[in-house]
Parts: sequence; C-alpha cells; structure tokens
Amino acid sequence: MHVNMQKNICEFPIRIFGGSKMDKKILGIVICMLLLATAVFPAMAEEDERGGDTAAGSTLTRAWTIVATYPIPEGASGLAWDGTYLYCGIYGANGDEIYRIDPATGSYTLLCHGPQDDAYGLTYDGTYLWTTHHPGSQSEPAKALQIDMGGNLISQFDLPDHFMSGIAYDGGDFWVATYYPDNPATIYKVNATGTIITQFDAPDNQPWDLCMENGYLWMVDKWGDRDNIYKIDPATGNSLESYSSEGSDPTGIVYDGEFLWYCDEGQGGYDYLYKVNLSGPGTPAIEIPDTSHDYGVVTVGNSETWYVTVQNVGTADLIINNITFTGTGSGDVYCSISLPVTIGPGNSTLLPIVYEPTATGPLSATATVASNDPVDPTVELTLTGNATNPGPDITLPENSHDYGNVRMYAYPHWLMEIQNTGDATLTVSNITSSDSHFIIGDSVTFPLNIPVLSSVQIDVWFWPDDDILYSATLSIESNDPDESVYNVSVTGTGVDADYPIGTTLWDYQVTGGYDKSPKAISAIPDINGDNVPDVIVCSEDNYIRCLNGNSDVNADMLWEHEIYAGAVYSQNDLAITDDIDGDGYNDVVVGSCWGGRLIRTISGKTGQEIWTHDTHEYGEGGWVYQVDCSYDYNGDGILDVLAATGDDQYNTGPKRVYCLNGLDGTSIWETPIGGVVYSVIGVEDFTGDGQPDVVAGPSNELETIGYVYGLNGSNGNTVWSFTVAGSSVWALMQVDDITGDGVPDVVAGDFSGWIYGLDATNGAEEWNETIGPSMILRFEKLNDVNDDGYPDILVAHSGTSAKVIDGYRGDTIWSHGLVDKSWCVARSSDISGDGIDDVFVGTLYSNNYCYFLNGTDGSELYSVDFGTPVDALASIPDIVGDGSMEMVVGGRNGYVACLSGGLDALTTQPFDFSFYSGWNLLTIPFENNYTASDVAALVPGCEMLAWWNAATSSYTTFIVGVTPPGSPWDFAIAGGVGYYVKVAGDVNVTLHGIPLTSASVTLYPGWNTIGWWKETPTNASSLSSHISTCTMLAMYDAETGTYTTFIVGITPPGSPYDFTVEQGMGLFAKVTSGSIWNGEG
Repeated sequence: MHVNMQKNICEFPIRIFGGSKMDKKILGIVICMLLLATAVFPAMAEEDERGGDTAAGSTLTRAWTIVATYPIPEGASGLAWDGTYLYCGIYGANGDEIYRIDPATGSYTLLCHGPQDDAYGLTYDGTYLWTTHHPGSQSEPAKALQIDMGGNLISQFDLPDHFMSGIAYDGGDFWVATYYPDNPATIYKVNATGTIITQFDAPDNQPWDLCMENGYLWMVDKWGDRDNIYKIDPATGNSLESYSSEGSDPTGIVYDGEFLWYCDEGQGGYDYLYKVNLSGPGTPAIEIPDTSHDYGVVTVGNSETWYVTVQNVGTADLIINNITFTGTGSGDVYCSISLPVTIGPGNSTLLPIVYEPTATGPLSATATVASNDPVDPTVELTLTGNATNPGPDITLPENSHDYGNVRMYAYPHWLMEIQNTGDATLTVSNITSSDSHFIIGDSVTFPLNIPVLSSVQIDVWFWPDDDILYSATLSIESNDPDESVYNVSVTGTGVDADYPIGTTLWDYQVTGGYDKSPKAISAIPDINGDNVPDVIVCSEDNYIRCLNGNSDVNADMLWEHEIYAGAVYSQNDLAITDDIDGDGYNDVVVGSCWGGRLIRTISGKTGQEIWTHDTHEYGEGGWVYQVDCSYDYNGDGILDVLAATGDDQYNTGPKRVYCLNGLDGTSIWETPIGGVVYSVIGVEDFTGDGQPDVVAGPSNELETIGYVYGLNGSNGNTVWSFTVAGSSVWALMQVDDITGDGVPDVVAGDFSGWIYGLDATNGAEEWNETIGPSMILRFEKLNDVNDDGYPDILVAHSGTSAKVIDGYRGDTIWSHGLVDKSWCVARSSDISGDGIDDVFVGTLYSNNYCYFLNGTDGSELYSVDFGTPVDALASIPDIVGDGSMEMVVGGRNGYVACLSGGLDALTTQPFDFSFYSGWNLLTIPFENNYTASDVAALVPGCEMLAWWNAATSSYTTFIVGVTPPGSPWDFAIAGGVGYYVKVAGDVNVTLHGIPLTSASVTLYPGWNTIGWWKETPTNASSLSSHISTCTMLAMYDAETGTYTTFIVGITPPGSPYDFTVEQGMGLFAKVTSGSIWNGEG
C-alpha cells in the first residue's frame, strides 16, 4: 500500500548530519533522490482502492490492514475511545443519540441522548465526551459541548466558526475544523476556552472528524474523491499519508492505542465500523465479477459446470475457506475442488461449481463463498436452472381434485395444470372423462404441444344434476414414453338446497389497484358451455373481468382485460354486442375514462382486444360517457357502436358523437357537438329513410345548459334539438309510440330531476315529470307494470326513493323510500309470483342496501345490508332453478356478490329442450315473463326468433344482434303459444321454471301457433277434437326439416300421421272461426 509523503522530506537529512551548509545541501539532495527512487517507481503501479494513494513526491510504501468490520447504527458520526469502549454519535435523524460500542464484538447499545442536534465529531477527555454543536443561525459560532455518560451538559465553549466539524482532545487542547467555507477548509487547535492556538489549511474540503495517534493528527473527509483519510503533521499541517476508505463518506475516526478505527456508509440500514492495523501486512479483498449463473435445462443424470472467476484485488493473500449451498435444489450443487484455496494479491482463480441433478425440478440456490476478506467475508452467488427427465415427461402438481359440496346445476371449474418436466416437447393427444358430469373445457384443441419446462391449464368443469357423490377419472393421453395415459381422479358432491331471496350464491373480491370499486356489470350470453349467461364486471382498477355466472360459493374468473390508465366509469360505458371476431360468442364494448379515453371491443370468449378507437385523435382525447350497440348503421349486418365523448383541459378534445363500424372501430360518421356529450342511444328510424337513427344528450361548452339531440343515423346530421332545465342529460331511453304516429318515441332525464317525453320525429315535448331535485343518471325499461299496454321506466337517480314512471303519460306509478341514494337499478323478470317485472335497487353513500322490490307497487320483498356503497348492480337469469332472476351487485371495496332472487314459495323444475340446427318450433311450458331477447340469451347459438301473429297473419321477427332488446320486435313470450327459434347448431338446453297450470290462447280464423304445455303427452286426433272448428294440425320436425299434417276427417286416428304431441312442442292449428283455447286436448 502506497503512502503519500510531503516533499519536505528532503529536508530530513539536514537535521541529522553535520557539516557545512554546502555539504549538508549536497548530502540532502543525494539522500532525497535515493528516497524518491524507492518511492516513485512503485507509485506507478495501479493502486487498489483499499490502499493509500501515491502522488508525486511519495517516499514510502506501507501496509494498511483492515482487521475487522462491524455494522453500527445508520448515520454514525464521530468516534471516541475511553480505554474500554468506543462511542459514536449520529448525524441526521435521531442526531442527539450517542451509542456505546464493544470493540471486541462490534455490538452496540444506546448510551444516552445528548444536548446536541447532530454529532459533528466526537472525542473523550479522560472523563467526559465532547462533540461539536451548531446552534442558532449562521452568524453564531459553533460550540464544543462537554457531556457526561448520561447525556448531561457539563460545560461548553465557542468555536471559531459556525460550520465546524470534528473534534479531537489533545492534552487539554482540542483540534477542530471548519468545513464551510471550504476550498480550503481550515483545521484549528484551540484551548479549553476556544482561543485559537494554531491553524492551517485542511488537506481536503470536507473534514468531518479528527483524532490523535502517537502525536499525529488524523482526519476523515466526508466528500473526498479517491483519498479521504489523512494523517497530518500537527506542527506544520502537512499531509503525511492518505488512504481511501471502503465507502465514500467516512464520518468518524479514533485511535485506541493499537488500532485505528473509522466509520463509513454501509447498506441495509447500517453504517460500517472498520478496525485498522496501521502496520499490518495488507488486506485481502475478494472480487467476483459475475455473481449469478443460470445452468439452463439439465437432464437428470447429466451435469453442467460453471467456472466462477474469483479475484484478489487486495494487498494480502486471499484464502477461500469454504463454499456452502442453500435453497431449492442445493443438494445437487457442489464445488469439485478441495478447499481452502489461496489467491495471491492481484491474482485470480476459477472455482468449478457443478450442477448434477438427481431429480426433476427447479434449481434456485445460493452458493456462499467464505474467505478471509475482513470487509466482505462472504459473497453470495445465485444459481438457477431446471432439471428434466429425458424425453417428454408429463407431471401434474395436483393429480386429483375434490370440488367439495356444489349447488345442484352449478358449474364450477378446476384449472388442471399439465407440466412438461422432460427435455423434449410433450404432446397431449386427448383428454377424456369417465363421467359426463366432469367436462373438459372447450378452449383446448388437440393435439396440444407443451414445450420443455412449460405448462398449460385446462378447464375441467363439474355439473352436478343430483344430490349425490360423483367421481370420475380423467385420462390424459400423451407421448410420454412411460406414462402414455395419465389418470387424474376427480370427485364432487351435488347439494340440493333452497336459496331464499337475498342468499349469497357466489362472490368475488377485486384485489388490484387503489380503487377497486366495480362501476358496470352486465350478463353476457354463455361463454363457458353450461348454457347459463356469464357476467362482465368493470372496475376502477382499469380491468374488465368475465366471471362464471353459474359459479358456486367462489366465483370463477374466466378472463380479465386491462385498459391502461383508463377505467370504465359507469353502467352506460358497457354494452354487449354481436359476435365480432367470428368465434360464435357475443363480444363486449366498453368506453374508457381517465387516461384511457377510448372505445374498445373485447372478445367475450377470451377477453382479447378486437379493436380500439382512441379519442386522442382530438387533442388529449375525451372521456367516453356512454357506448351503445343497438343497431347496424352501415348495412353489413353487424351491430355498430355509438359513443358519447367529452373534452380535454384545453378545449381541443373530441366533444362529439361517434358512430363506429362494429367490425373494426373505424368511423362511419362523427358529429361534433361543441360541448361534452354525456349520453347517446340508437333508436328506430324517425326520419323515414328506413335506417335507424340516434338520440344524444350533450351540454353547451360551459356545461350549464343540457340538450337532447335527434341525429340522422345515416350521416349524423342534427334533425332536431330540445333544451332541458338541467345542465346535462345522462338518461335516455326509447319507449313505445306515445304520439300515435307509429314511431316509437323518446324519454330523457336531466341533472335537475326532470323527465321529458319527446316526439322522436321532431323533439317536441309531449309530457314532463319531476322527481324532485335529483340527478337523473339512467333509465331501465320495465315491461308494462301498470297494465296500460306500454313499457314503463325505472329511474336511477341521486334521490332517496325508488321510482317507476309511466312510459306513456310520464306519471309516477310508485315511489318507495330507501335508506340512501337510488344510484344503481336493474329490471328483473317476475320474482314475486304475479307475472310482472320486479325491481332491483342498490344504494350508496352512508347506508348501503340492496333492495328487491315489487314492480307493481314498489313494496319491499327483501333487503340486504351490503356493508359498502353499491357502485354497480345488474340482474342475470336464474342460476338456481327457482325461476327467478338473480342480483349481481358490486361494492366500493371491490366485493362482488350474486344474490338469489328466489322466494321459498316458488318451486321450479327443469325443462329439457333439444334444438337442431336451423328452425325449431316450440313453446315455453312454464310461467315466465320472457321476451324474445330473454329466450335468445338462454339458448346458445340462437340467431332468430319468430312469432306468427294470427290476428294480422304476419310474422314478428327478433334477430339476435340486430333487433334491440326492449324494442317492439322484442315480443313477449306467452303461455300456450308456439314460437320458431333458429339456432346455429345442434344444442341441448335445460331451462327451469314453475310449470304452467293454465293458459288461454285466442285463436283466429286460419292458421294459429299453439304450444302443448302439459306434462302428459297427447296426440293430434285428441288435441284437434278439443279445439273448436279445428280442421288441421301440423307439427314441424326440426331434425328432418319437414312438416307432418293431421287433417280432421281425413287422417285416420292412430295412423302414422296422428303424431304424438309432447310437452314443449309448438304446432300449427287451423280453425274456421275465432275461439279461445285453454289447453284442452
């Protein structure tokens, strides 16, 4: 280790030898040259940063040995020695603390709290500790504080400057330093009253602590460059030696009579204390350039070796004593040479670390290299890799599964993971189940190739239709040479139980993000194969998730999709649309707010993005407040997307209504409004051009005036506008014709509590109604609840009552008081047993309840204290078989629950339907309040429903994905009537309901469609004899696509044409005069 010596060493011989001045001068020069010759040349070698630096004029090479290293409190500042213990102060937080340190072990304890704010140095005078303190402003001098071991102030005196640091006791006097002003900093020797005895420039600019060692002054510099520990001649101020510290900010130094100690920055919440032997042989220093290694894939029985380079960058021999291994797979790793190994200064060696696995599995181990390096006695090496068997090798982490107790007809799943732990591709050719109640998910396609060390997850569903124990074997066929068929056992038990209204059927907890609250929920036609609709949940953590609607206890998440920085803001921002990507499943459209500001279509089956339209094409984009997918605007047979958008902070945002192509998201047309657009819906044609049109709810630029705009659906042009009392319009709905012109009209609600019935053709006000000073948020259409032949309106608003408005006149049909704001509402088909729609409501703010209300009068059927504000709510079709719809509710804390809508008094039974590809003729043989859209949602692959209106001799057709639910073509399903249902492929469907006990069907002269709803079969001859003036019956065989006709008086009873009439069959009956058929037959 090289030591810096000042150039005045050349004067040294003059003080030794006698003689004339010239003799002395010549002799001094000669000796000086000799000394320089021994010092300069070694200084040319590269210096280890742990040694002393060498500058021009150096004259000696000396060793510096670090004997020990200890962790001490973070922020340690100043060191003192009392003959037995070391002491350190603190700079920074807890600056009044002083710690006592055991030099033998480095252990420390808090000694006391002193009067100083921070310790700028520390020393010991034989009885007391001293430190430097900075009181008051910069104009006040710093003080030297004398402190007893209890932290009490004994005495003090002023120091020469304010910014003083370091203090060293020297026989009754003190050495102190000024660190600012710097360049140069100043070192002072003062007496016990602060009077300056001597002063000189410090060798560096930030002196921090000082100590005495055998008559020499030592200084540490907090912000030194390479050298920051200095040995100084106190008589002249000359730096005699300089060293580099282990860190870069040494803050304390002291000499104990044998060793020099200094403290420096550390890591992990500690600083480090170093014990130095000034005359030692040097310090070994270990350096391992690469401390991690991945062995990759190693086949069991083989081995791989990593040769670790270990360097000694110190000044003494480095001894590698041993290497230990810990962690996963550590038993398969070893060092293949004998230890210890000695490495000379400046040299290196290679240590062979061998990975020789004995069994499959990951390697995640740590090799700890132990040496005699006093600063870093151990170095950890991270070892990773994977052991595989030869060839393809199938492994299942869980080779059996018990579903436990499962609600009958529920459809929970297990993700069966298949791993390939071999060194070749595993090909799974098939998976079969020995029991049809355990079903392999349809998302897997065979053959299935699993790469080396990869895995796949397979959905395995359980469908119990009885209250018994089920068990089965799943057989996985693969190319594994020793397990070509891998068997997995599965079990589960069906549970038959009652689920009274309000019972939690399943729940789910959103866990991500700081705001987990769901903001929109909707049912989506089945995507997992159980013929039960599933559930889309959009939450403020920027995710859209699809949950298994027929889950049991804990909801299965089928997929999730993230919109970066952009959550769905409200129920209006979620819509279910056609099958856009051609996979046979409905897809999802969302509008995003916050930073997202986009319209996106997502695969309903997988959650993958299909397309995105980003509103950042205008300024910084605008929030999307509503999306609507009710109509096809470009004639391609696919529902298109309407979107209502806002502005940015610079008034350069979109502020428009978008009409986007449902297939790719490109604009069909756009209508800039000039202000924020809060709502938009598609409506039936009101311009007379045969194309659907649009109604929007914008505001003016200042958002002080709200409007309703009628837009031409062909081009987006404004046809009419209507000004409302409130500042904005968030609620829009098309109702039946209220003006008598044959065109369905429009209802709008504003932010001041007014509801308006408007003529869809010109925007003229037909009626208005106020619900009081409330913000009207959205509408839900109810099938007629007051028996006037018109659909009615359920209002979501900020008031504290549930309200239903007459859809024809605008009168309030009923109002029911709630515990808090009626923020979230949903329509439910009948759950009270009267055949009329009922109502779900969720409240928020302080009192958070879910209500089940009777649709006819608002009376409370049941209520649930939900415990958190209800931010989203929807109804989904029955999942328990009691005939009632269920409520899905989302709370502010991210909790989502499905609550049963069934009453104990309701009893249902399953009805099985077999549909063949194409048209089928059927009847619904149980009580229901269905419309065509409800049936379409229950039948997978349904494309169309048709009803023969015998009164007008015409068909009314509902086309899935084209006809808007709730429109006049979304016809009601009546008992005892036959309907055509067209499906894309063969499918079996089980529906549940209360069997019909009566039906009344009006028959008109000519052909009529009727349906056999009774459980006991009959035949054509018997049925025709019970229908007044019946001349002919015809059944349609969907499997063959043919009709069989029974002609009264011609077809012999009992002949092959006297066909059997079974429950659920729809058929044609031809009569010569009108009558009422009540199901006789």
